[in-house]
Amino acid sequence: GKETTDNDFTTGVGFRVRKGSLYEEDASSAQHTDTKMTILFPWVTLGSNINFCDALVAGGVSPKLGDFSEVGSGTIHFNFTPYGDKATASLFGDVMRGVFLDQKRIFIGGNNSLIGPIESAFGAVSAAGARISHLLKEALNFGESLHGKAARPFQDKPRGISTILNKQMKYIAELSALLFWYETVRSTIAQGQEQTELYFQGRQMVFDNLQERITQLKLFLQGVSAPNEQMISDQLETWLGLLPQVVSKQQPADWVFEEIQQTAQKNSFVYTKTIQSLKDSVRLHLHQSLQNIISSFDQRFSIFSLEAQQT
Repeated sequence: GKETTDNDFTTGVGFRVRKGSLYEEDASSAQHTDTKMTILFPWVTLGSNINFCDALVAGGVSPKLGDFSEVGSGTIHFNFTPYGDKATASLFGDVMRGVFLDQKRIFIGGNNSLIGPIESAFGAVSAAGARISHLLKEALNFGESLHGKAARPFQDKPRGISTILNKQMKYIAELSALLFWYETVRSTIAQGQEQTELYFQGRQMVFDNLQERITQLKLFLQGVSAPNEQMISDQLETWLGLLPQVVSKQQPADWVFEEIQQTAQKNSFVYTKTIQSLKDSVRLHLHQSLQNIISSFDQRFSIFSLEAQQT
């Protein structure tokens, strides 16, 4: 998926890309990085000596230095808790706005400890050496300190069950929207067998991430004996089965497909240039489709989120 020569986007020596890793156009990693169930939008760059699993990173407007989202060297996304669960996926930016490649970049400082699941606003910056376990705001974030904190009894079950549930539900909704993007916009832009196959495999990676998040959330709910655990689990499985129907229902109008194809042709079917050249009317239409998918998910699961908050 390399599109430009603006920067030397590569993978460094000793990198490891495990299942569910999706590096979109010109995304890259440096030396000794490890990813699994990780989605990097175009131009996102990982530094060296990084463990970054179970996360999605968006943000950035071009491959030029200072324009794309970065994760600093030595940073770890902690995605496995002492309770043995991995309902910890973190969202840096979002899909609904990030796919249009016009959002402020996100900069994660070096040697950051990211305690999943967290969320980050576009434009967020974190200082080097920070410990982050809360929302990264569109500002300079300094994180938290554990200095001077005494030991305390270890709880049998994690706290903040409703927070974890809501964050993972949001992550699943965003992945559902990204699946729509691959099945409509990406497939429309694809030119030739090689690009078509590449985008198809990308779509499969998105679906694999979706399945993983549902599996891990179900295991988490079972482990904490959450209210309505079985009902939520059943509904999540039902959502997977409904997705093709939900995505099909949001198919853009014919004129939108025509505009996408014409824009792609004018930009030699280069994906990032095509997306950034879409007319405002097309972007608005697609944005509404993405919003409808997320809203459809939210409506189906809002009762569970509300009940979790009350408990």
